[in-house]
Amino acid sequence: MTRFDIEEKVYQAHGGLTRKEIEHIVNTVFDLIKEAVVHEGTVKLKDFGVLEVVNRRGKLGRHPKTGQLVEVKPRKAVVFRFSRNAWGSDADGK
Repeated sequence: MTRFDIEEKVYQAHGGLTRKEIEHIVNTVFDLIKEAVVHEGTVKLKDFGVLEVVNRRGKLGRHPKTGQLVEVKPRKAVVFRFSRNAWGSDADGK
């Protein structure tokens, strides 16, 4: 699903707004999420999941073409974990 797909779904659900207004709203929501992850490190979205910044440690890896060992430096990465409730009650067989 792309950003355009999300905008289209919101437009269909709330047809009283123009497409430009929907685009602005969706972009604002994504910008707020990005800003919160960068500054706070964690964003929790109830019944959806958690975006969190984690530290990846350095390691030795292999260059895919040559097979030569290369050093992968430590870095920060964003991970997403689904909420247990993200899939609804059908996910756990209830």
